[in-house]
Amino acid sequence: MNIPDKLTLRETAHGHGANGMAFYGYEDTAGLGIQMEARRESGRSGFIETWFHEALPERKFATWAELSAAVAALTDEQVEAEAAQYPRFRSIRPDTCGNACRLCPRPSYTGERVKHDTWRVHVARGWRAVTDWRCSLCDTHLNQFDGKPAELIAALEAEAAERRASTAEKGLPW
Repeated sequence: MNIPDKLTLRETAHGHGANGMAFYGYEDTAGLGIQMEARRESGRSGFIETWFHEALPERKFATWAELSAAVAALTDEQVEAEAAQYPRFRSIRPDTCGNACRLCPRPSYTGERVKHDTWRVHVARGWRAVTDWRCSLCDTHLNQFDGKPAELIAALEAEAAERRASTAEKGLPW
């Protein structure tokens, strides 16, 4: 994979399959809106890169140079117009798995599977669904954040930071 030196990417997804098949998803750490997917069909083949940018909906690029040229041609107004559309709710539907609400205090583990009555919420951060925030919410939290996707993201980030701190306090890896 050819990642430019000036770009710092964090891995967001990965997977491996039979015969050396693999895929990786990356997103820039500086919030520039750059994303890259790399996939390999077999252990003997090289990785195929696909580059994306949040301000260029439904477009993908084969190389970093192509992406850079397309981004350089963007005006500030085009970038702002695309950014103004997000975050927004992409979908809200009943959670068929019965997961617990992400924001409610977690009950003590009793050993048996408890099926919760929750909603599966997808909050779009950009035009690519792969970057969505996904969580299960109870009716109370769903109503609390109705029409307020930015506030829901802030609450989810705060909850994750709280869990991260609790884990570190116990000396466990996050």
